[in-house]
Amino acid sequence: MSIITITSDFGIKDPYLAVMKGNLLTQLPDVQIIDISNQIEKFNIAQAAYVLKQAYSNFPPNTVHLVSVGASSEEAEFIIIKHQQQFFIGLDNGMFSLVFENQPITAYQLNLSAPPELASFPEKSILIQAASHLARGGVPEVIGEPIQALRAMMSYAPVIQTDTIRASVVHIDSYGNVITNLTRDIFNKIEMGRKVDIRFRIPHARVTKISRSYAEVEPGDIVALFNSVGNLEIAFHTGNASGLLGIRINDTISINFV
Repeated sequence: MSIITITSDFGIKDPYLAVMKGNLLTQLPDVQIIDISNQIEKFNIAQAAYVLKQAYSNFPPNTVHLVSVGASSEEAEFIIIKHQQQFFIGLDNGMFSLVFENQPITAYQLNLSAPPELASFPEKSILIQAASHLARGGVPEVIGEPIQALRAMMSYAPVIQTDTIRASVVHIDSYGNVITNLTRDIFNKIEMGRKVDIRFRIPHARVTKISRSYAEVEPGDIVALFNSVGNLEIAFHTGNASGLLGIRINDTISINFV
């Protein structure tokens, strides 16, 4: 049985997600469709990259990952990426450069086109055609041309200074945990054995150490840790960090070294 995942900013209020799934099932009646997330903030490709990066490695070979986040444009073409025996289909709008960073990939620009009546919803045609082709065992070379590089999205990297790292919030999960774009590798290079001091807008709210788990602090306390995919996370033990600290997606968090 073929597996196709969907990551999108469609939400669940409108019919767009159902339209995509209905067309996939029409093409592939036995396909297994799995939602990674359809609650990505509208057009937030950094959040989509984080969510997809966290999930895709848990799927078996030949899984097809369909991604629809960000507006279509003349500059951003639809592409296929092959990585670790899995396929990824979506716009070349910089998101995949965040997902794979320096990992080896093979990429193709799709030569499929949407009919005029679907010009405002090309995903319904192009992504469905490509996903169905790959799920049936087709190869990317039949529907795409090789490309040498992906469009880069460099503006989402943490800003590094001598004594401070300014990280951006890329995701807030359903528990209210705040996930940033600061990775453990970057943190370790800048820390150099110094103490950490993270402060927030709320008076007296601060973190002075990086923990290994939520349980290292008392219930109701703030904890900073690197999560399972290596990103710095700010959380409250049994609480909602986003709500209690007033943090939203795209906010900046300063990690200071003393």
